Amino acid sequence: MPLCAISLGLISLLAGAAQGGAPLTLEDARGLQQRGALREAQNAYEALLPELRSSDPAGLGAALRALSKIASAQGQYESAAARAREAIDVHRASGDRAGRADGLTTWVAGQRHGETLLPAISRFLGEQNLRRSRIAAIVVGTGPGAFTGLRVG
Repeated sequence: MPLCAISLGLISLLAGAAQGGAPLTLEDARGLQQRGALREAQNAYEALLPELRSSDPAGLGAALRALSKIASAQGQYESAAARAREAIDVHRASGDRAGRADGLTTWVAGQRHGETLLPAISRFLGEQNLRRSRIAAIVVGTGPGAFTGLRVG
């Protein structure tokens, strides 16, 4: 029964916003995402984007990062990368550099992860005009399937 009540609560929350009830907020969207209601959270974030674009760059960046995570969790890797790129652009435009990515790159490695990772990192550093000493972390998205043969540390 508790699951049924939670589902009905989420549906009524979204229905109320769609029918002109209280508008959804970033906190509402985050709550949906944390509860695992990814489709509803995605819709909520998407609905917030026009207002955030005009009034809240920090909120816009947060919404775009969340949309990137949701898309990735749903296997929509191109959409995830596009939202991540947009979030980076928003943070750069607002001058926010603390804890944010300097950029994003993608490439198809096929079965050659070990051969392609280091050249891809070097190419990325050149494109971003960065030195290796500036790297604090490297995040490797594995896409569908296992990625157990390579350890980056």
